[in-house]
Amino acid sequence: MSPRLLKISDMKKTTAGEKLFYLIRDELIDLMGVSHARWSNLELLFEHIGGDTKYAGYIKGAVTVHIIRRLLRFWEVEKRLIADESLYVRKMADFIKREVFPGLDAGSVSLLSRAVIRAEAASFKPIKPQVKANVIGERKAIRCYLCNRELDKKAKEKDESYLTFEHLWPTSIGGDSIEDNLLPACKRCQKVTKDTASWEWLNVHNLVLPSSPSDEALISVSHPVRFAKHYLEAIRLADESQLSLKDSFVRLGPMSHTLTHLQTGLPITFFDLRTV
Repeated sequence: MSPRLLKISDMKKTTAGEKLFYLIRDELIDLMGVSHARWSNLELLFEHIGGDTKYAGYIKGAVTVHIIRRLLRFWEVEKRLIADESLYVRKMADFIKREVFPGLDAGSVSLLSRAVIRAEAASFKPIKPQVKANVIGERKAIRCYLCNRELDKKAKEKDESYLTFEHLWPTSIGGDSIEDNLLPACKRCQKVTKDTASWEWLNVHNLVLPSSPSDEALISVSHPVRFAKHYLEAIRLADESQLSLKDSFVRLGPMSHTLTHLQTGLPITFFDLRTV
């Protein structure tokens, strides 16, 4: 794959799910026989379809999320049928070789199997009270990391100020319930972002605006798409500065409410949007 399209991520991975994602996306997909050549050959096609070379990276990330969900859903059920834990890796490897990555070398299959087992073990763990306390720390005002709404630890669940804790990498796909993967969030933002596995899993396909969109058109861009843009910026910052996803979101601050765009003379896509 062309290095200008998608480089190996330099961000700090803090959860088992993130490590699994980047193992598959950055290393294993391109080891599949002629897949490297196929992805490279598709770059120009994706560039024309999506209006940006980054569109191919978006597709590759979405494919990776789908692979992860297949692997984890299989293992959630299968592990209950195996009494001997020493057989876990072998059973997982059999599924990978048969159904997901036929032709992958034995060493890579073993590496992936262990990463899947670790990610599944980390999934759906409750957040311990002490971890929640550590996330809040000594803050005098608790605010949603995305919209900046002030939150209240004593608010009831029906209240808009009700405090929730967002797994930045979703707990359903290996997001550990640890301080480094949690930030305070309001109910509205939690509902929009829930179970979102990276920005590539959000539907940005439908966003195509005229080359000179009106203010109303920009204002009407949906909250999930705005979150995808904010998430992509967090990933870029994390890669550039070798930060964790949490540290990157904290450094970026809340999502901007104002969007602008590049002047391309062509229809505006997700990748042409800019925040102010």
